[in-house]
Amino acid sequence: MIAPEALDAKTLADCEVVVLANVGALQAVQVEALRAFVRGGGGLLLSGGDRMDPLRVNAQLGDLLPRPLRGVRRLTQGDTPDAQLEATHLDRVDYQHRVFQPFALPGGDSLQAANVFSYLLVEPQAGSSARLLASYGDGGPALLDAPYGAGRVALWTTSVDRDWSDFAISKAYLPLMRGLVVHLAGRSDGAGASAVVGQPFAIDVPDGATRIAVRGPLGSLAEARQSWAATELVGLPRVPFRAPAVGFYQVEIEQAGVWRSDPSRTFAAKLAPTESDLRRLDPDALAAFWAQPPAASDAEPGAEQRQGLWPLLLLVAMLFLDLETLVGLRRSFWAGLRRVTRAARRPGEPSATGAR
Repeated sequence: MIAPEALDAKTLADCEVVVLANVGALQAVQVEALRAFVRGGGGLLLSGGDRMDPLRVNAQLGDLLPRPLRGVRRLTQGDTPDAQLEATHLDRVDYQHRVFQPFALPGGDSLQAANVFSYLLVEPQAGSSARLLASYGDGGPALLDAPYGAGRVALWTTSVDRDWSDFAISKAYLPLMRGLVVHLAGRSDGAGASAVVGQPFAIDVPDGATRIAVRGPLGSLAEARQSWAATELVGLPRVPFRAPAVGFYQVEIEQAGVWRSDPSRTFAAKLAPTESDLRRLDPDALAAFWAQPPAASDAEPGAEQRQGLWPLLLLVAMLFLDLETLVGLRRSFWAGLRRVTRAARRPGEPSATGAR
């Protein structure tokens, strides 16, 4: 993550995808560097925001935009009481496109649950190569994708933070943004893209590799690193690996005695789709689950008895507190009654305590 003024050709040389998140102004040399970057096979994601002046962005980026911008549609503010009633939502989505294919599965309706408060409008262009992948319920464009040289450019018309929408706190945000970045990077969804926790995953062995190591997200280097010696790599086109946890994994390769990181083999591990199956459970299966005997406890025999004393002690303490409250209320009642009695007596009338 860098400030807009730090963007230059040297920075782009180490990137596969660049995200311009609500960037309102760039210098001409930066725009030319971006053009060369995308034309050479890079990916560019543009997102909206209050800094995006449509006229200035059109003048600066020009043909880098999938379509020229026409203005901003402001429906509401996210902090107003009726924001969810006045906001719009994703409606028409191309589920055949790789970015949205995961949302065609059960539970994918989370994509339509996010609220959009403002978004950029675009000019209609007949014969444009840009493809509209999603639009809002009011007909406005949500996501456009277009080729540019050997690379691609995508326009997400609302913001990637919470300024113009609440996508950033929705369940759909991470899979959507990951799908966009993978698509713009030109990556495939096969080997090298993602693994499933606990399931076999194959890592390609490059020519000349003497050792391979995988560094994961958990524990120290020694615990998180699984490596294969040179004798184990002989004749192997790939090595098997089982990811122990969700997260990103880096692959390091030793060639000619030098270790180096291999970004092209970096992969992410995710949970199995069955862990996120949102379909309603069959009533018979649920009844069978609850009918199972409870698992035996490994606790000490006296531990349950000691734990059972705490509710009794708490009950006794509550009774004492209630008793104290009743005594206090009784005293307050009689004191108030005496005051009322004194006030009600006529002047000169002897008191009840002094009568004989």
